[in-house]
Amino acid sequence: GLGDVYKRQRAVSAIPEVQTVEHVLGMYDFRLRVVARDLADFERLLRRRIMTLPGAGEVEANVLLSEERRPGPIG
Repeated sequence: GLGDVYKRQRAVSAIPEVQTVEHVLGMYDFRLRVVARDLADFERLLRRRIMTLPGAGEVEANVLLSEERRPGPIG
């Protein structure tokens, strides 16, 4: 139930490399933004910290190559 979702969200949030946890609708329950030194570090984080959490299932991963943000308020 919803209580389990919040427990998983708190557990993921406790991992230091996790910057944001977003509870989303769709195929997956969460979208995470994590930081890693390199791909080997990311794999370690995924396999040893995230995938070992209770309720962890399928994962889809993307690597951010660059980012551009708009300054100021929307609108």
